[in-house]
Amino acid sequence: MHKPLILTALIAASMPALAQAAPAQPVHVRGTIVSSSASAIVLNTGSQTEKISLGKPLRLVGVVNSSLDKVSSGEFIGTTVAPQADGSLKALEVHIFPDSLRGTGEGYYPWDKQQRSMMANATVASAGRPTSMMANATIRQVGSADGGRTVRLVYKGGTQTVVIPPNAPIVAFEKGTPALLVPGAHVFVIATPTGSGLVARAVNVGEHGVVPPM
Repeated sequence: MHKPLILTALIAASMPALAQAAPAQPVHVRGTIVSSSASAIVLNTGSQTEKISLGKPLRLVGVVNSSLDKVSSGEFIGTTVAPQADGSLKALEVHIFPDSLRGTGEGYYPWDKQQRSMMANATVASAGRPTSMMANATIRQVGSADGGRTVRLVYKGGTQTVVIPPNAPIVAFEKGTPALLVPGAHVFVIATPTGSGLVARAVNVGEHGVVPPM
């Protein structure tokens, strides 16, 4: 007659374990390297100092200045965009992926560049809802407007049309090495929270003073 109570107790006892088993959501850390070692970097985020362990495997990317004329048909790019009063989407920045990273994170999901921002990794497509987005995509159609460029991005499950103004920061990704992890370098880190702190899974490092704009 006590079996239902025993079963309920067993289920309740297992719930914390199930919750702990759920994978931790990655977090983004933007800052400047204070110091580094073979196993960790210490960042100044502007509000605090944060130590982040370097995970294995680790995707290390160098970020260099590029130009709007490099944003051409067939390129796989990322862009943070913001809605305009007329419903169009304006790029706040563009980062160009090398072929080795083509298709990275393809999709459309929340991002933390600014309020209501999104990340879209995609191939160029139709305009979407008026909200701030990040779009990583392969460019299929390119046009010009007011010295800038209009691209139509397509990704799995959707499309966006983005206007890239001539003053938008344009950067390119290239293969990075640990030699880039020097004091003063600006970084954008994707890390996983663990019981012992943050563990970096990807580090984008600005070269020659570049600040990763994503």
